[in-house]
Amino acid sequence: LACSGMCAAGQPLEVDSVDRLLDRSFKEREQRPQQALAWAGTALEWALEQRDSVRLADAWRKIALALHESASTLDSSFASMEHALVISSAIHDHKGEQSAAKSLGKWYHEQGDLSKALAYANRSLRVAEAAGDRKGICSALVTLGGAQQGMGDPEEAAASYYKALLIARELTDVTKV
Repeated sequence: LACSGMCAAGQPLEVDSVDRLLDRSFKEREQRPQQALAWAGTALEWALEQRDSVRLADAWRKIALALHESASTLDSSFASMEHALVISSAIHDHKGEQSAAKSLGKWYHEQGDLSKALAYANRSLRVAEAAGDRKGICSALVTLGGAQQGMGDPEEAAASYYKALLIARELTDVTKV
């Protein structure tokens, strides 16, 4: 990988620098997927060296997102996101687990594998509910609604979308902030 846990000047990376790399990777994944992949790879290497499981899982998610931008690397993107899901679950990182499961649900829906899409969407919802993460619940419900709609269950899809809408309204209600 690009920097072996060190900056170009040979200085070790700090945690906030790794977080910035991961953030840049996420923001640049669509316009510059190769650069995003390199940044996430550097963060992955650092996380491995530092035995930082939270950032390790996050780096795998960012790698998966960058790889998902190209049809030729879709299989690798799914495998990377699965890896992130396993790590997040093992360390009880509910936000990371919910995010990875939601992405896999969405991606399997896009690929037409609706049974896997539904399973991952449900997992995403269960994790978000267990953590009390209202934003995560809302996001998971949208993914679940898409899978339900794809499975030919418009009533369940409408119910999921409606629940997501109610939560979204709650989250944007400035009187509740």
